[in-house]
Amino acid sequence: MTGAGQRPVSTAAGRRVHRLLAAPTLASHVALAFSRPSRQVAVKAWIVAMRRTFGRDATHGPAEKYVREALHSPGRSVAPVRARRRPGPDTPSRLVVAALENGAPALSAWSALGSDQGWAVTLLTGLAETRFADGAGLTELVRAAELRVDRERRIAGHGSRLAPALGVRPGTPRSVLGQDLRAGAMFDPPRPGELPQEPSVDAAVTFWRAAALAALGRRFAPDPPADAVAVFARRVAVLAADPRLDEATALTVVRASLQGRPETPAGLSPDLVHQAMAVVFVQAAEDLAWYEREIDDLLCGVEREVESRGFRLLPMP
Repeated sequence: MTGAGQRPVSTAAGRRVHRLLAAPTLASHVALAFSRPSRQVAVKAWIVAMRRTFGRDATHGPAEKYVREALHSPGRSVAPVRARRRPGPDTPSRLVVAALENGAPALSAWSALGSDQGWAVTLLTGLAETRFADGAGLTELVRAAELRVDRERRIAGHGSRLAPALGVRPGTPRSVLGQDLRAGAMFDPPRPGELPQEPSVDAAVTFWRAAALAALGRRFAPDPPADAVAVFARRVAVLAADPRLDEATALTVVRASLQGRPETPAGLSPDLVHQAMAVVFVQAAEDLAWYEREIDDLLCGVEREVESRGFRLLPMP
């Protein structure tokens, strides 16, 4: 259930969802319907699959088209019993909004789907079969869902069910800045004790800007529509939860970055811009549901880029 260098599915609920996606049957759908933890993981896996498939699109059109066609496909022979009613005319758009527009993790609770949970599981099996069919792909998808369920437990104050990864693992960022931004993108709990701060302000500024530019380059196609950029900036402002970083400020920072202007926009304090750039990275990772290895690869690349400019980033202790 795992490939070389890949972290395995960790929970009983995750293993149950993995079995469903590897060999969907009516019996496995029924078993999932009676397991609340498994439904949580399945719905999160569906959100991850939708974001990885459609998150970069400028509009919801392709996602709604896919959902509408999938829900009306005669191939839904193993759809869960609760989902065998006919979908309503607004069901596709409601599902797409639930999957793609919940920017802040605390707002994307699986329970908000209500009776649409069955449709989400039906769509998940279709996406898993067509786009995540190989064993390693399924494992990575379910693992990403487990991590998101776990972070919602932590946000709600229920504690983690996943064993923490101790120390700096091979293939992950080596610097304090890289590990700190990685933890933000993974919504990890605060590390025990105080991490040392990067002593070079110039190195930190260069790192944050390079990370934001790299993230935006993956998040948006060239010349993205203005309304898509505005929606992203709104999510950045919500995620930041800082009254100084309102929607207009976030939009100014995002636009400047997309236009290749690394300087601080006029009228904004440098510390606010740098905070915004860190949140831009986290929001891009959330919008596209990047896997752990993708976050690590991007941040390791940013570290190499910054060090190639003559900076020596403070390593993790």
